[in-house]
Amino acid sequence: MPRAESVTTDALEKAVALEPSSPLAHFALGKAWHERGELSRAVSCYANAIALKPDFAAAHCNLGLAYFGLGRLQESVASCHRALEIEPASHVAHNSLGLALQRMGRIDEAVASYRRAIAELPDYAEAHSNLGVIAGDRSQYAEAAACFRKAVEAKPGSPEPHYNLGCALVGLDRLEEAMAELDAALKLKPDYWQACSMAGHVLQMRGQLAAALEFCTRAVRFAPDAAEARHRLGIVLRDIGRPQEAIAEFQRALALRPGFAEALTDQATACASLGDLEAAVVACRMAIDAKPDYPVAHCGLGIALAELGRIDEAIPAIRKAIELKPDYEAAHSAYLFHLNYSASHDPQAVFDAHKRWAQSHADGIARGVHRFENDRSAGRRLRIGYVSPDFRQHSVAFFLTPVLAHHDHGAFEVFCYSDVRRADAVTEQLRGYADCWRDVAGLSDEQVAAQVREDRIDILVDLAVHSGNNRLLVFARKPAPVQATWLGYASTTGLAAMDYKITDLHLDPPGMTEARHSEKLLRLPDCYFCYTPPPGYPAVTDLPAAARGSVIFCAFQNLAKVSPKAIGLWSQAMLAVPDSRLVLKARGLSSEATRQRLREAFGACGIGATRLQFEDWGDMTQYLTRLGEVDIALDTVPFNGGTTTFHALWMGVPTVTLMGQSALGRMGMSILYNLGLPELVAQTPNAYADIARCLASDPKRLSELRSGLRERMTRSPLMDAPRFTLNLESLYRRMWYRWCRQRA
Repeated sequence: MPRAESVTTDALEKAVALEPSSPLAHFALGKAWHERGELSRAVSCYANAIALKPDFAAAHCNLGLAYFGLGRLQESVASCHRALEIEPASHVAHNSLGLALQRMGRIDEAVASYRRAIAELPDYAEAHSNLGVIAGDRSQYAEAAACFRKAVEAKPGSPEPHYNLGCALVGLDRLEEAMAELDAALKLKPDYWQACSMAGHVLQMRGQLAAALEFCTRAVRFAPDAAEARHRLGIVLRDIGRPQEAIAEFQRALALRPGFAEALTDQATACASLGDLEAAVVACRMAIDAKPDYPVAHCGLGIALAELGRIDEAIPAIRKAIELKPDYEAAHSAYLFHLNYSASHDPQAVFDAHKRWAQSHADGIARGVHRFENDRSAGRRLRIGYVSPDFRQHSVAFFLTPVLAHHDHGAFEVFCYSDVRRADAVTEQLRGYADCWRDVAGLSDEQVAAQVREDRIDILVDLAVHSGNNRLLVFARKPAPVQATWLGYASTTGLAAMDYKITDLHLDPPGMTEARHSEKLLRLPDCYFCYTPPPGYPAVTDLPAAARGSVIFCAFQNLAKVSPKAIGLWSQAMLAVPDSRLVLKARGLSSEATRQRLREAFGACGIGATRLQFEDWGDMTQYLTRLGEVDIALDTVPFNGGTTTFHALWMGVPTVTLMGQSALGRMGMSILYNLGLPELVAQTPNAYADIARCLASDPKRLSELRSGLRERMTRSPLMDAPRFTLNLESLYRRMWYRWCRQRA
């Protein structure tokens, strides 16, 4: 049976044959070809109509649209201008002219054309939508949403305005409203793959990953050759913990759209989650080659390079992302975080960088006097709110769990604001300790701040600082009368709105670091940390060196902490113990290129490759078991180990550390002083090597330390959870008393 379009064009061609001098017949045939996508034929028919009737405004306008479809933009503009000379009030011609001008990059002229079209026909949905697209491209999402809302009102039965409005609302972080508009679009057009894909994106942002996967799968089913649909599906698969499948989808997207920078960058993060950091670097570099001004790719490259220990290359890459997009707050936070790993930046320079971040992203958010209606009774039950993206299997949990488990719920009501997108068993354990648990994944900073205000939190505590997915811009809005930072890592936030940093006497001795903090320092009497060991830990083994006859040093760390200064320090220790070897265990060490770079760095310090052993990270069981096979741990500089030091000590492996000038360089000292082992803390590189040599040459001392470290830890302040929590609560009470006095 012939298709209806064929019947129509056949009939119209017969009409033209019967009346070859009729401009209307040629015009009607042109429209039929136009609707079928046969634009060259449509151009010919419109030209015939104009030849017969030079002042045929509609034919000039449609000819302009056909030229636009063929990419012949100059001719499109000329045809639209001719249509408007004949019929100046033609809203369609003004809109068509806007389309061509927009494609040519003449955006301001396009905006003027769309506005003129709307002036001629105020409820012209297409022109409102086109204005909305330009506003969205300029990240003017409020203006875009207003335009698309007018398009919806003008054409409520059309799915496209609902979809466009949903996209604009996503840009405004109004995800619930966005989802409603996307649902409306899908009710009108169930196979609207773009709306399915965007709905999946919204649900993914809200942490509803199972539902997101369903929508993104539907989008791919409706449009298997749409690169964007494949890309979005890959993102959800990555976030749901299926990175191999995610990479396959990113590869399909790239096959459909070579040089798809966004897919390459997201593929990089999936590769990194599998520990394939070299592949992540390659993917980011490919993304930058394809789209040099794409800031996310530059930031991703920097983070991957840092994880490979190439911090001096990482920092400029992240800085480039900020230069390309000055309001890219997440990149700016990542930049600050990674500055802490660099021995090339002194503590004052790092602090100055934090202040610049605050000036760029935070200081203007919440100006003026903040009024709080919190009950000012000093001794009442206080509401403490903890904010973190890491209420899950993460290093934070080793130190937060004992505190949440031992809070005095009669004196403190505990709220947790969890930005976890994929909950796990640790999440559920921590949830059980809270009086109130708020899942805030997918909420904007303003929405989280509003929830904190509604909950009437008295003291809001940041647990992330500038680490990934932090919520410091919630704190910048000052939603609670007292705000403090603790635990994420021992550094300043740079925020004027952050009242306190919780620290200890060893990390921040009085008079030493106050000038490098935007917060007032409040010191715990013992240690910054309170540790709980991982579940299923193995027993402490006998000293391996006793059976082996030689010492194995170890550094089980993030490669970003393996600085040139650390390599020099470790090499000096190894040279002092000639028959020693070093096991370096970290994510990214499956890469031969990384191993070779490290061999060369150690070789330059006099340590041959035969004395080095490189191992990828593995799981927690493998990691702890491997600690049972080494003798002495060597701490990193300028950023000390934290969780890794605790794990080593728990497994009976003493750690040698060098006292630094910042809190991050004094974590090892704080741990060892609280453990009663100050003799393992060096004040100079030479002393570091001497301590390592003395330990290595005294197997009796090493063996005694090994067998007694676990008991020593359990008896120390490092694991006295009731004492630590009481001390922490005392600080909270001091903060509150001070606020009450100031407001009296």
